[in-house]
Amino acid sequence: MKITKFKIILLVISILLIFQIYKNLTIPNTIGVESGKFKALKDSPNGVSSQSNNPDDKVAPLEMHGTVSEEKEKIKDLILSYENTKLIEENNDYLHFVFTTNFFHFKDDIEFFFDTENNIIDFKSQSRIGYSDMGVNRERYKRIREDYLNLN
Repeated sequence: MKITKFKIILLVISILLIFQIYKNLTIPNTIGVESGKFKALKDSPNGVSSQSNNPDDKVAPLEMHGTVSEEKEKIKDLILSYENTKLIEENNDYLHFVFTTNFFHFKDDIEFFFDTENNIIDFKSQSRIGYSDMGVNRERYKRIREDYLNLN
């Protein structure tokens, strides 16, 4: 059987596609909070965080207006009111959601850390795959921030 350039290219594309699908379905190791800090954003322009030191990735934290349990319920109700969202993890001071796009089913991880010491809610949103998110996570942050402020 003769292997053509076309078959090799098709095989490489198939392998890359399978790898991307696997990455999209797996929660990345950049998710979670350690000692009150989110794990660092990836070194690509596809996410934002209120804890980032990079001005290109930086967004403002949300201000808490009530107790952690009250604010967590507001955030949960708000985020779950958006389509294609799922709560993945919740603990005393942390929420992790996944947003899934309609067509390609790409997944973005959204995290909230409730910092009682500073009376803020830290925010992080990052795409699982792809180098750039075309500003999607920053736009999502703006929408969440606006909707959250309208609740208070």
